[in-house]
Amino acid sequence: MSVEFYLIAVALVTVIGAARITRLAVYDSFPPVERVRNAYMDLMDRNYRTRKWQLLAICGYCFSFWATLLVVLTGHFVAHVYDGVPASLDTPALIWWLVIGSLAASYLAAAFVAFAAVWGTAVF
Repeated sequence: MSVEFYLIAVALVTVIGAARITRLAVYDSFPPVERVRNAYMDLMDRNYRTRKWQLLAICGYCFSFWATLLVVLTGHFVAHVYDGVPASLDTPALIWWLVIGSLAASYLAAAFVAFAAVWGTAVF
C-alpha cells in the first residue's frame, strides 16, 4: 500500500468519523445518547458560569473541535495511525480503524440514503 493512499484514508476516516461523533452527540435522538446529553444539560444548568458550557451539547460547530481532538489524540497516542503505513496492525490500531472506520462508514451510508430520499432516486 502506498504512503499517499494510507494517509488519505487516515485523513478521510478521521474527518468523517469525527463528524459522525459530533452528529451523534449533538443532534441524534438515539435514546442512550439523548439521556447522556440531557444529563449533561441538567448538570450544566446549575449556575450562570456552568450554563455557558451547555452550548457544547447543542452546537455542532462547538462540539466538533472536541470530537476531532478525541479522534486525533487516540489515533496518534494510542493507535499510532498517523506514523505512516504500518507493517501490520497491532491491537490498538485495529480497534481505532474498526471503531472510527465504522462510524465514518455509517455516516457515509446514512448520507447516501438521505440523498436518495431527498432526490427520490436510487443512489446506485
